[in-house]
Amino acid sequence: HARKGVAPAFASKHITRMNDVINNQINTWIIETLMPKYVETGEPFDVAHEFLRQVLKGISLAGFNYSMSDEEANMFITETNIALIEIMAQAVNPVRKALRHFIPAARRLVEADKRLHKIAQNVLDHYRSTVHSQDETIISMIVNNDSYSSDKERLADIRLFFFAGYDTTAYTLCWTLLELAKNPSEQMKLRNALRGVQISERRNVPELRCVIKEGMRLYPVAVAGGRRALANDFTTDKYFLPKGTIVTISNIAIHRNAKYFDDPDEFRPSRWKDPSKEASMAFMPFALGRRNCVGQSLANAELYTILATLISGFEFTVFDEGEKDYFVTLKPVGAKLIARKV
Repeated sequence: HARKGVAPAFASKHITRMNDVINNQINTWIIETLMPKYVETGEPFDVAHEFLRQVLKGISLAGFNYSMSDEEANMFITETNIALIEIMAQAVNPVRKALRHFIPAARRLVEADKRLHKIAQNVLDHYRSTVHSQDETIISMIVNNDSYSSDKERLADIRLFFFAGYDTTAYTLCWTLLELAKNPSEQMKLRNALRGVQISERRNVPELRCVIKEGMRLYPVAVAGGRRALANDFTTDKYFLPKGTIVTISNIAIHRNAKYFDDPDEFRPSRWKDPSKEASMAFMPFALGRRNCVGQSLANAELYTILATLISGFEFTVFDEGEKDYFVTLKPVGAKLIARKV
């Protein structure tokens, strides 16, 4: 159901609406949290902790017309992490599922599933109980799609879109802002480029596009692409892969391949001003072709709007770079920044 049914919700004509929703939300966070809690006190803030919640709430509001509470956002993030750990454990050892009544973590997965189901049910119930002027949001596409056989399927897709969109976008934002904090000249260059540009036109600023693309190149949060079984035998210069071989694409290996990018481990946004055809083809944070990320327009709305707003109003310096961690997504655990009003 997911891709074909909701594709209209991500059409270019909805980008302005998405940008407006995200802009209002991030400015509320700045007024209520960033300024009083961090800027005025000089205290560092944990980028992952803050942005996971803001991006999740942004998806909820822009895509589902649902104002997710802080309590729901915290619950969704906590329960999703608990569920993922046990799901991965069961994938490695299927016996865990059969013995779930005797394994505390497996029993906890059942509880996590119930809580995530409740949040999705809240989203669905809210939509059905209100009047809507916007008929092409994600939630409207799901509710009004007759190909769903039941609400159980609708709730599964609501959860899927939240899960697929929030941490990938949030961690991309974290990595990009962290690199800008580590490279003050690049940060200043972007701030100067954004100065005087109307909010509605910021996403068209070339320097912003280059910075975001470079952040996604250097830190593709989906480190590995989807797994595929070859339909036919495949031969390269060095290898023969028989039909049925499982193949996984390593995005991070391609993005940091010196064959396509000079100094591939360096944060250099200017490389995207006039990239080679080979570099452009090697860049695939949202995948390529018919199965690319259907929600990339919403992800970009969040990335462009939030980063432009933050860099325009604040200077960021590194307090703690944190550590790289990979479980489902690539994340900067414990990374903290200090924000100063400019």
